[in-house]
Amino acid sequence: MNKKTAVLLLASSLFTAQAAEVRFYSSFSEVRQTQTLKTNELTTSFDLEGINQMVPGTLTLEGPKIVSQLQTAAPTKSWLEAYEGQTVFLREGDKLTEVKLIRASDGTVQDLKTGRYRVGVNVQSLEFPSLPPLQESGKVTVKFGVDKPGTATLSYLSRALSWSPRYTLSVDKAGTPKLESLADLRNGTSEDIKVDSSELIAGEVNLTESGQPYPMPPSPMARGNFQADAVMAAPKIGSGVEGAGVYSFALSNTFTLPARSVYSLPFLTPKVTLERVDTLSTYFNPGFSKGKFNRLYRLKSDVLLPSGAVTVRDEGRLVGQSRLSDLAIGEQGELYLGSDPDVSYARAVQTLTQDKKGASYRVTLTLTNAKKRDVAVEYTENFSGKVVLEGQAERANEGLKIKGTIPAGGKLERSYTLKFSNE
Repeated sequence: MNKKTAVLLLASSLFTAQAAEVRFYSSFSEVRQTQTLKTNELTTSFDLEGINQMVPGTLTLEGPKIVSQLQTAAPTKSWLEAYEGQTVFLREGDKLTEVKLIRASDGTVQDLKTGRYRVGVNVQSLEFPSLPPLQESGKVTVKFGVDKPGTATLSYLSRALSWSPRYTLSVDKAGTPKLESLADLRNGTSEDIKVDSSELIAGEVNLTESGQPYPMPPSPMARGNFQADAVMAAPKIGSGVEGAGVYSFALSNTFTLPARSVYSLPFLTPKVTLERVDTLSTYFNPGFSKGKFNRLYRLKSDVLLPSGAVTVRDEGRLVGQSRLSDLAIGEQGELYLGSDPDVSYARAVQTLTQDKKGASYRVTLTLTNAKKRDVAVEYTENFSGKVVLEGQAERANEGLKIKGTIPAGGKLERSYTLKFSNE
């Protein structure tokens, strides 16, 4: 495992790496690396990017008993320091002067002809006799003291690595649905990540720390140098296994996540059932109202579907995107796709009585379908208080509901009476 593809930047020769594992969650990852300790100490180091994206307080060592843990930070060392005491060239317009770099920290140079010193020389004004080295980040070093040598697992949580599923729901002219999915694995670091074994974890896993740092943009000196293998076998994602309220999906083999990349793999191939319906939910008001219905696709799957974005295509055309919450086997998921311009309602209200004891109203609801096919609709009207409902509507928990099918190019009319009591 070389420096470019190491999950951990190991700064000590006191142990040898045995395995590296990454468990991907929706907004972070757990990195685990098994080590064989030859002494009672383990030393590892991280660059500043890795530390900034590590969830605070999660770096730990499993296995032996920890007797001490010391974390120290080394500041970033300027590449310019490599030229201190050497001859460089100061360019001022067309003039080029040989100078000796005395201090990189404040740009102090000495004119080799006059022996005079200048402070605050801009590095952009300097030219060098050799190619300058790349800038190296500062390091944070962590040293563990343990009770005895042996096998240990170093682990921490990082927001630099994460995963999410995304789905495409396709519906043909006959209404037959097909759901395809991909798992997107993200590497927000400037290093290529070698993953020896891994799992995708689906389900709600909360951390006490809030907020997710935005991945640092790669600097011009970032040194990720990933080159895809000529024949790199893409890992396959296994079936989900439930445990402790979450599902884990194991990946089959070793792979590499390039720096600043999203690696997408085929995920689930579920069998799904679909119900297309237009819905509207509104509140009672004693006046006339009208508007459009909303498109709703109800989905059921024969396997667990982790939360993710869903792109919906109906008869070959994109009809919208929605987000699916974690969906258990056989559970009904709802995808709202916006307004349907072809399905509308008009609601006329007649006041029958109105006094101190209450009021009663007759409502006539007319639903219109401008499509060339029948449309299933669900209309919900919410109200509160003591209300008696009579007519062509059924009582719902917080109001009334009307279900039906509007024929192609036709209308559906329902009438009902609401009696509100103030007693």
